[in-house]
Amino acid sequence: MNYQDFMHRVQRNDIPHIIILSGEERYFIDKALKYLCQKLSDGSPDAIEKLPASIGEDELVNRLETVPFLMPKNVFVVEDAPFFSQKGKVTSENEDKDNGKAELLQNELSSMPDFSYIIFVMDGKADKRKKLTKTVEKVGLVLEAEPVRPWNLDGWLKPKLRSIGKELDRDAYEYLSKAVSMMQNVPLSYLD
Repeated sequence: MNYQDFMHRVQRNDIPHIIILSGEERYFIDKALKYLCQKLSDGSPDAIEKLPASIGEDELVNRLETVPFLMPKNVFVVEDAPFFSQKGKVTSENEDKDNGKAELLQNELSSMPDFSYIIFVMDGKADKRKKLTKTVEKVGLVLEAEPVRPWNLDGWLKPKLRSIGKELDRDAYEYLSKAVSMMQNVPLSYLD
């Protein structure tokens, strides 16, 4: 799902319990993460718990099943977790062990408790061939933050200008178009 569709769904308070924020455009990922954290934490920064990328499947499942204490819900953010990325070859002796843990996590994600939310953040795309990614696509949301190219800058620029109450005159728009036309990807964090 692209950034605009993702944000429209989230702004309608249609927030599933599992979300993957992935892609090449970090600007979109950071904006979506900030908005989700504000929305899910109800203004309390202590409500968000950042988990290390090295967290194992067993520990993650235990955290998701833990009933929140002094908070209405658990909100976890896992950055750069390897669960959804394409791994190298696995040796046959570790393959059965890894498949069992992945299946345990897949079962947990497909039937999340009502009090837990988890946001996976990753650079690059999630591997859509993995069962875990397919499970999240069914029951959650996957943001695929594609980079903005010079020919589709208007999709980002017009709403941005509207949000700050500005508009570009024709000469300024032509100048900006020429400046970004030489770039392969438009760096939104710089333009912002």
